[in-house]
Amino acid sequence: MKESEFYELLLRLSTAISKKSEKHVDMLRVLYTDLANSKTELEEAESAFGLFQLLIAPGTLKSTDISVLFETIELTGFRYLKEIIEKYETYPVDVKITRFSGHRQHVVALGRGFSVKDVQKISQLYRGNIVFPNQWKLIIDLETDVLTEDKMSTFLQCLKENEVNKDFNKLLLELSEAISKKDKKYVDLLRVLYTDFAIAKTDLEEAKCAFDLFQILIVAGALKQTDISVLFETIELTRLRYLKEIIEKYEAYPTVVKITRFSPHRQQLVALGRDLSVKHLQTVCQMYEIPVNISTNPWKVITFLENEDIISGGNLSLLLFNLKTVGSGEASTTKRQMLDKGSGMVSTSKRHKLEPGMYCVLNKTVCEIFKVY
Repeated sequence: MKESEFYELLLRLSTAISKKSEKHVDMLRVLYTDLANSKTELEEAESAFGLFQLLIAPGTLKSTDISVLFETIELTGFRYLKEIIEKYETYPVDVKITRFSGHRQHVVALGRGFSVKDVQKISQLYRGNIVFPNQWKLIIDLETDVLTEDKMSTFLQCLKENEVNKDFNKLLLELSEAISKKDKKYVDLLRVLYTDFAIAKTDLEEAKCAFDLFQILIVAGALKQTDISVLFETIELTRLRYLKEIIEKYEAYPTVVKITRFSPHRQQLVALGRDLSVKHLQTVCQMYEIPVNISTNPWKVITFLENEDIISGGNLSLLLFNLKTVGSGEASTTKRQMLDKGSGMVSTSKRHKLEPGMYCVLNKTVCEIFKVY
């Protein structure tokens, strides 16, 4: 992109943002806090264009690399900016968040979920009678002492105790309690389902309940007070239908739920774990030397296989093929010899990675075995 086109793009984006809402400029101020070299200039910037200048100075934003703008749109939800960018450069199908820390993403996700009443309540809790024009001005003020990374958990606990986002948090708590009460394994199921949303794997591993996993969705911007559609998709994919009654106490459940937030591969993994028989689970554990302490929990087994890179990409299809062969008992001697030589079946250890191109398993075959689709 030429320099002239680059600055023209930034001006058009800035104009669109100001026209939409001045508080969106404050939102960017919060988002770019860790990227700006000067806090004074961050505070004094009067428009999005002024904030973009702060990204240009350290080389974060330049005519040859506008990826930070893609990340900005994904984290803020400013989809209306996408059309402007596409007139100058192709917008990627998948945008990876690499320039913003998990804490920064969490702060922005919190602000997006605050209502006017929430802002008033939080202001009274921490700043007495000071009136803030919007949630972003409040957050900027709180980040000086209260809303820091090491105090985030304390801040969230305070919001919970003072019923900020009351109905939203109440819904999440009710869902979480119902899931744990039904079966603790379902928490591991959600751990598998939400894997692609986690910024860090440790967040997934350390989550003790569904409520903790919902926080991962909130940070990723997939779940918020004004949009709980990811919960509808969760119920459809996991078949935890009893959760539907809980949601309907707070919001209407749609007649038709389209799956848009989960990749086909993620859906396949969930379907596999959901429909895996005891016999097939035992087979998998033998094939890949699964630790005994997790061998009876299909979701922990799947997590283990994912961490070992055994069922990534085309490897999943081969695993299904192997299970069908072992389970049917109808494989010919020749086919068994082929599998023993190179497929990664019983004769191999869990660290022997499966070769993606070794077999081509048609979706129809997969469906017949585990009804994945």
